[in-house]
Amino acid sequence: MSTEGFVTYTFTGSAASVYGVLGPDQGPYSAQLDDGPVTNYTANYWTFIPQQILWHITGLDPGMHVVKISNMPAKTGQALSIDYAVSTAIQVPITTSSTSMSSTTSSSTISSTSSTETPAPTASDSQPSGST
Repeated sequence: MSTEGFVTYTFTGSAASVYGVLGPDQGPYSAQLDDGPVTNYTANYWTFIPQQILWHITGLDPGMHVVKISNMPAKTGQALSIDYAVSTAIQVPITTSSTSMSSTTSSSTISSTSSTETPAPTASDSQPSGST
């Protein structure tokens, strides 16, 4: 049977996932990354389960990529339901330069020695004032 529809997901990064429905009304589909080989899958399952990984890849060279997901129904009425897609980009480290400055701190302790001397009594100190 021919493809009844497709979706393309363009992303920038090194990994990506496409999520969708598995279920009894879902059918075969294919995925193709960056015009590479086509890989076939099926979303047909005995019960309805949304938000399941339909396609996933890691280890890509960082940059822009395009994945094409195509519905490939084996019989009339089979669908392909896409919920969402996510991608992961690795942050390239930012190179910075810094200047290291050093300073020398010196400290000194000033110590002083002081002494207190009691002056020797003088003649005026030994006599009461006002007496002759």
